[in-house]
Amino acid sequence: MEITKKALEDLGYEVVDIEFPQDYWEKGRNLLIGMLCNGGAPAMMNDFLETGEKLLPPIRNTVNVAFASAPTRWLIDTFLSLSNQGRQLTNLKYACMLSPQKFELLLKERYAFCYEF
Repeated sequence: MEITKKALEDLGYEVVDIEFPQDYWEKGRNLLIGMLCNGGAPAMMNDFLETGEKLLPPIRNTVNVAFASAPTRWLIDTFLSLSNQGRQLTNLKYACMLSPQKFELLLKERYAFCYEF
């Protein structure tokens, strides 16, 4: 962030620091991950897999987690918890396939969150 700030200031832009509470960052991250995993990403991933397109390892790992069965997901979450990977576990909380009803609720929550600003 400091590199970007300095570059913008060097170009003559005024940079204003904005502080967001930690819970806003977390909620925004969770909503984004939930929307990506349930919006257009599943169709895009299926297209990649059907055409033999290679996925970058981080994307492939996220896809594997998002499409994992309930028992496999439980094992992943348990392993991350036991191996002191709490941050990773938190980041992946919403990386799962939701039912259409739950996805609709996630979108409603996202709209309410956006209007808080």
